[in-house]
Amino acid sequence: MANDQSHDTRTTLSEDRVAAAVSLSVAGVSVGAFTPLVSIAASTLTNGSDFSTWKQSVVTDVQSKSGTQSVAITTNQTEVGSCPVGGSKVYAGYTGLPESVPVGSTIWYRVFCYFPSSYSFGYLWSTSDDAEANACGYTNNDGNGSLKFLVLDPESSNARLYLNISSTRRATGQPENAELTLISEAGGVVTTGAYKLPLDGWVSIQIGVKLASDSTGWMRAWAGEQLIAERLNMQTLSTSATGLANFGIGNIFNGFPFTDGMAGRDTFYIDEIVLATDKEGFGTPNGIDASGNAYIAPSTLAAGI
Repeated sequence: MANDQSHDTRTTLSEDRVAAAVSLSVAGVSVGAFTPLVSIAASTLTNGSDFSTWKQSVVTDVQSKSGTQSVAITTNQTEVGSCPVGGSKVYAGYTGLPESVPVGSTIWYRVFCYFPSSYSFGYLWSTSDDAEANACGYTNNDGNGSLKFLVLDPESSNARLYLNISSTRRATGQPENAELTLISEAGGVVTTGAYKLPLDGWVSIQIGVKLASDSTGWMRAWAGEQLIAERLNMQTLSTSATGLANFGIGNIFNGFPFTDGMAGRDTFYIDEIVLATDKEGFGTPNGIDASGNAYIAPSTLAAGI
């Protein structure tokens, strides 16, 4: 599935802007006046405890966005030149939404992230490493150019929605041409926008999706206050899906170790998880980006909603 390189945030349809403004007006929403679907601040969790059922995800006081804690997430651990420990191909996981978000609604999912400069976005094997991969029982290796990150999961199919971040072979940091990538498995759509994550500091990463089993849906990605990627007039859910049931980070990986696994290079941190929806009873979130789109503003913290 080829990447769509035609993204330009200036080309968003004007009627989509009008629709966003109308939805805010009709809902009577003012800044700060919405009910979140999910609101989690790590400062309210027990230090040292596992986070939800997410694998290798532990509450820690090493970093914090608000309060004194965050959730440390460790990607699967391998040692360069050896086989993956336990053959693990998963990290983090999914959590069930408190209630389903139906087709026709919009959902926004925001997480604050902290990637240390020592963190390796680098996958373990590429085509030049076929012999090494084969020795560990992997074949047809082609590397992995992005890390599965924010995930929204339908309740009646496995056609998920992703916001991925760029990775590269056995390296800390990200490639110079790094992107945020929006993926709809149901629509067979990939849309990218250039963005290199800042290191050693907190950044708000967000995905927004209009849920549709026809071509009336859309997807957007934000980093901080900036709209990075956008796709309009697209299918976001399969025809069998009735809505969304789960949210998460990562969880499943297609075939190969997705970090180089070297000691001290495999842990990042998250905090301030907020999900919003315009379904009845909740309300469109509080922010408006520079292009007129509703989104969860970075200034919105869980404790202040």
